[in-house]
Amino acid sequence: MTRGFRAYMDGKLTLAPLENPKKILEIGAGSGAWVIQAAETYPDAEVVAVDVSDLPPRPFPSNVRFVKHNVIEPLPFEPETFDVIHMRALLIHLPDVRKHLAHFATRVRPGGYLIVEEISLFTSKTTPPTPQSAVYRKAWGAFVDHMHNNGQQTELGNLPDQLLRDMGDVWESVEGRTLEVPFNPLSDDPNLNILGKSLRTSLMRAIMAEQIPERVALGLTPQLQEEYARDHDSSDPASTTIVPVRLYWAKKA
Repeated sequence: MTRGFRAYMDGKLTLAPLENPKKILEIGAGSGAWVIQAAETYPDAEVVAVDVSDLPPRPFPSNVRFVKHNVIEPLPFEPETFDVIHMRALLIHLPDVRKHLAHFATRVRPGGYLIVEEISLFTSKTTPPTPQSAVYRKAWGAFVDHMHNNGQQTELGNLPDQLLRDMGDVWESVEGRTLEVPFNPLSDDPNLNILGKSLRTSLMRAIMAEQIPERVALGLTPQLQEEYARDHDSSDPASTTIVPVRLYWAKKA
């Protein structure tokens, strides 16, 4: 996934107009790829990676520090600690998204940035704003229904721009863009093509993994997994799938 975002951004860390941050936090660091890029881009900065799971065993720059923490709990940092806080595909996994976003904002220094990047996923009862194949909708509808049933606010997580603007004068400005990323067929634009291929692979991995009984009961069966794999390789116009991706940043007032 990181490779795709990096390609779309022409190798940049972010589209936000960062200057020379000295303290950077990534919430939900996953593989650690983004924090490595951040640490290499800003070698004089302290880059803090937070995740509920350990980072994988890979080389990290000396200016990276890892804090194991469940982000559903308050962050273990003082208010106004960071020049930059970054999160990618995190909000859709959280309960009470507005509360968590407001809490994350308190850890950003005045003049600093909160950067939110989200892939839009929808429950089976929601009509997406872009064309998506019936098979893609069935598979991800079941997957996201399960998330929703567990209290994750996937619908709010899809709207980082609106949530940031709803916070009012916390922010000096909210900027960004919503992309429509073709999964099938892939885009003719080279950067969107790489992003689409990268995201499609990540989402395919999630759907094709062995599923828990609750998701199978909601319709994500082995038969649907097989259909999903075929659907992504189909040239049938009915398999056309375009997924919204939101890249937004807010500057702290």
